Amino acid sequence: MTLADSPSLTGPLASDISNAIVRLVREHWGKGPMQTKTLLHDDVVVTVLKGGFTHAEKTLYNAGKGDVVEEGRRAMQDVLEREMRAAVERLTGRRVSAFLSSNHHDPDVSVEVFMLESESNGNGNGAVAVDASEN
Repeated sequence: MTLADSPSLTGPLASDISNAIVRLVREHWGKGPMQTKTLLHDDVVVTVLKGGFTHAEKTLYNAGKGDVVEEGRRAMQDVLEREMRAAVERLTGRRVSAFLSSNHHDPDVSVEVFMLESESNGNGNGAVAVDASEN
């Protein structure tokens, strides 16, 4: 079994999260990714978006202005964070405690990572969370 086939990582919830993130990106950027995949495991949700750079961003990269594209992408991800968090919280029924976002130019890929608060009855897989500050 491959990582992509693992039932604990993909499924209807992952698909719903992918669709929600793509909808937000398309709504605010005017263009969405060509491929999206969301992986779920314990308290982590990772959404990978491939092929989402606009024509203007590609032109800037090709002209050596990648720093401008990165700055713009970071600013948009900051603006979209609230809506992305809300979508993941609504779909998972759990609070997002942390959000991380990053982009890569070649290949054209972005990643949105959501850390969820642990469920009240544990973290879902029987594992015990350890506070590293106590060691």
